[in-house]
Amino acid sequence: MGTILHELMGKTRSKVWRPNEISRDLNALLEINVDYKQAWRAKQYAMELLLGSSEECFSKLPIYFHNLKRHNPGTVAYIQTDSEDCFECCFYAIGSTIRAFISFCCKVIIMDGAHLKGDFKGTILHAVAMDGNNQILPLVHGICKKESGLTWTWFLEKLYECVGDCQELTFVTDRADAIRNSADSMNALSVDARKMPIIPLLEFFRRLSQEWCNKRRIEGGKRSTVLTEWAEKVVSKNEERTAGWSVSGVSDALYEVHDFKHGGIVDLRQETCTCKYWEGTGLPCGHVIMVLKHMKKTNFGHLAIDAYKMETYRNTYEEPVYSLPEPCDWEIPADMMVVKPPIVDTRQASRPRNRNRIPSQGEEPIIRRCSRCDSTTHNAATCPALVPKKQKKG
Repeated sequence: MGTILHELMGKTRSKVWRPNEISRDLNALLEINVDYKQAWRAKQYAMELLLGSSEECFSKLPIYFHNLKRHNPGTVAYIQTDSEDCFECCFYAIGSTIRAFISFCCKVIIMDGAHLKGDFKGTILHAVAMDGNNQILPLVHGICKKESGLTWTWFLEKLYECVGDCQELTFVTDRADAIRNSADSMNALSVDARKMPIIPLLEFFRRLSQEWCNKRRIEGGKRSTVLTEWAEKVVSKNEERTAGWSVSGVSDALYEVHDFKHGGIVDLRQETCTCKYWEGTGLPCGHVIMVLKHMKKTNFGHLAIDAYKMETYRNTYEEPVYSLPEPCDWEIPADMMVVKPPIVDTRQASRPRNRNRIPSQGEEPIIRRCSRCDSTTHNAATCPALVPKKQKKG
């Protein structure tokens, strides 16, 4: 059986083995007539055996969080239930990524949410940061029954417990265009994971953080430049725009740069420029670069903030995200919290189907019948009649 599955999986080209592909491959390899619905039910049963049922995962969520905190020191995790112990929302942040953000990243947090597509039609909330190479650093994740003001308030309260009072902390939401480089990418990456039960879904993001952290730690050790690769490209583009500009000295640290437009006044002592780019981004603008070139200096990286320097980038990923043992080896706490599946009393936000359409003149109602027994009370998926055996050809 393992050989058959391996051969079938090898024939499947897409990332996910879909029911129509299961039906096609089984029909081709084993000459078994499996229709789409049968393949879909078989896949659902196999996924439940592999990942666990949705109800089982909710009950094991406290055990998962306990082991996550045990193997990743400083990890924060919360579960909120109602008066009947039914799941309401949860939140977790891995300790190493929170410490990396606080110590080495620009204090900008980008937030977004996305609908879940599995048995539990809830919502997942993300908060991510950007490292010195303009790459996503996942910070915290939360899952709730629905996206609302109350759930976002609870999410932000837990986030505040993690990051504390950060100076000049900025939040970016899905109303800003900048989110299309960041939190939206997390939603795109998790499009298949959002069909899974809650524990495999949360474990997907932990594994993603682990892989990114390890990969970037290796990449950081290979570079010897002052700035990260992304920051160097930005500074190079700023330098290219300075062709034909001129500089007039005002004092030892004050210079006026003429750029054919509004110009800029650079104060090297105060590290400011009237164009506000240097203070806003932390990278030297064209005016600052022009002043340094006027002073016969070719190294511009030292005027960038520490967040964009390679030494800081390496420190960001110095601490790894640790993996968890197999579920059979998880430690079970003595005072394990009771978590029951959620009671979903509202549907996901979308346009409801119009079931009150007025029939056109002369239109007859469609009578749907079972393809096996021709009954109008059920369909083939729930038909009690036995499936007739098909005669083999030849």
